[in-house]
Amino acid sequence: MMNIKSNLSILLLLMPACGHAVTLQEAVSAAVMRSPGLHSARDKMASAESGVGDAASAWFPSVSVNGGSPLSTGDNDRDNSYSLEVRQRLFDFGKAGARIDHAKSNQQAEEHSAQNEKEIVAAKVAEAFVSTLKYQKIIDNTKNHLLAQQEILNLATIRASGGVDNLGDVTQVRVRIMALEAEQTNYIAQLSAAERDYFTLTGNKPVGLEEPDTRLFIQPDPAALRGKIEESPSVVVMRDKQEMARHEYDYTSKGWLPELSLSVSSGRDGYKDKNETTVMLNVTSNLFDGGGQIYRTQGAAYRMSSARWDVEHQIEELTTRTSRMVQEALSQLRQQKIYAAKVLQADKVRELYREQYKVNRRSVLDILNAEQDYFQTLNGQASSKYDYLVQMVRIYSELGILETNLNRKTFTPVQGGVISVTQSRTDALPEQSKASMRFVEAIEKQQAVQQAPAKPAAVQPTPVISASELSAPKNSQTQPHEMEANELVDPFILMGLR
Repeated sequence: MMNIKSNLSILLLLMPACGHAVTLQEAVSAAVMRSPGLHSARDKMASAESGVGDAASAWFPSVSVNGGSPLSTGDNDRDNSYSLEVRQRLFDFGKAGARIDHAKSNQQAEEHSAQNEKEIVAAKVAEAFVSTLKYQKIIDNTKNHLLAQQEILNLATIRASGGVDNLGDVTQVRVRIMALEAEQTNYIAQLSAAERDYFTLTGNKPVGLEEPDTRLFIQPDPAALRGKIEESPSVVVMRDKQEMARHEYDYTSKGWLPELSLSVSSGRDGYKDKNETTVMLNVTSNLFDGGGQIYRTQGAAYRMSSARWDVEHQIEELTTRTSRMVQEALSQLRQQKIYAAKVLQADKVRELYREQYKVNRRSVLDILNAEQDYFQTLNGQASSKYDYLVQMVRIYSELGILETNLNRKTFTPVQGGVISVTQSRTDALPEQSKASMRFVEAIEKQQAVQQAPAKPAAVQPTPVISASELSAPKNSQTQPHEMEANELVDPFILMGLR
């Protein structure tokens, strides 16, 4: 009995852990700890740090031991010789200092490269995380769509068996179901690909993923991107490489200049057969090396010029990519508002069409199209939501602030506030987009009125389906001026898309 209670206690303790929702921050942390690229970057950082010590050792004294033995026996007076020498560099016209600066720039470049690699890994796992949630939502919508289509199939079958409709309607519904099942297969394949990417990056199965908080992603102002781009790790790495090339040219161009050093040697001379101590002031200079010094200097000069252009090219490329992603993110925000309004409208339309189908006011094709429009709108709403998150992840990654902000559990806004899509930017939109935004604003006002508390003496609304509509024949054509004032209107017409 005690064992049973003990096992139950253990299970109760493990149940919360098993049901723990995985956040985006936790997924990124797991991928950062696992990434082979970051392990390689850490080793490169350690190697670069060793390079700084190697370059700085030029100013420390060097100690060497020399020994020799004569190979010829013609000179009987010559014996084995050995010596101990200590040499200290005194002056080299800044060549050793330039090598130290070159090594330090290399170290900084490796550190910023590691930070850039972190951003890349964080962006990859975040995209896999968000894509998994996206296709899970779309597949759920598709399953609900299949259930709705099955209900229509049952209703059409009953009507066909009763002689109200023909079997062609049943065939139409079955064809739609087959097409929807094929579409669902495609979504499942895309979900499997996203799950494989997530597992490859984190080493964990994508189970219990928590929805990211969209309020953490604050879109940047395109006008303020220039300053942030110049601070991004990818640009900073290029600046470090530019400094490396400059220091390389600095010490390479001084290869002709002499070096001054002091040496002290003590040892046994093979000729005199006695110990001697010698103190020497040495001057070493490269007079001729077959033109190698000239070519090394020219190569360093070209690398320095190329590194400068690489910085400008990286800024240009990053500015173009980021600006394009910001505009895409703003477009996704607009689509979210439009889809949110269209979902409400499409839901009302499909319910209305179902009721009209029962009284022979609509055909089975009408309700099939209404159901398809509704669920396609739901999928579009999910896609715009998660595509917006993907774009924001990419923007923050390009600016080099994604991984850092995720570790702090909150995002640092790139600017002080959020861009309002409907303020000051609507003037630059095309007429079609302006119509869409006016439609969204009208829907938002209508929702606000509906959510307001009802007054005691409120007037009863007019029914959506009038008596004349119920008595009208099937597929009757109504002129636009004969439509009821409160009848549902196609939202695409209001948005100027039709």
